[in-house]
Amino acid sequence: MVVLINKIVEEKLLKNLLILKILPERLDLTNAEDFKKIVLKYIDDGNINLVLNLSNINFLDSTGLGALVVIFKRLNKKGYFSICCANESVTSLFNLTRMNRLFNIFFTEEESIKALQNK
Repeated sequence: MVVLINKIVEEKLLKNLLILKILPERLDLTNAEDFKKIVLKYIDDGNINLVLNLSNINFLDSTGLGALVVIFKRLNKKGYFSICCANESVTSLFNLTRMNRLFNIFFTEEESIKALQNK
């Protein structure tokens, strides 16, 4: 089931896994704070297994990257967090900033889901 909650994320719940697809093409100073608040609310409501689908994201700045780090830290050791479907420029940013060592990053949603099931 896919539910559009707001203009920032689309929600898909699969058993104990929440997949959030980020809808804007940019995650930056203009929307990163709202995005972070929305995702942290999901976590505070008990959704501790989370996949973020970045397929729509064409641009990610340091504010957006910071929001992802805050989300990761909130889930650290309590649940599962991964990122999927990042394009080449976003993947390059993760590699350049070494966030690829912090985040579980997968090419597809299916790979993210499989990784959780194998955990």
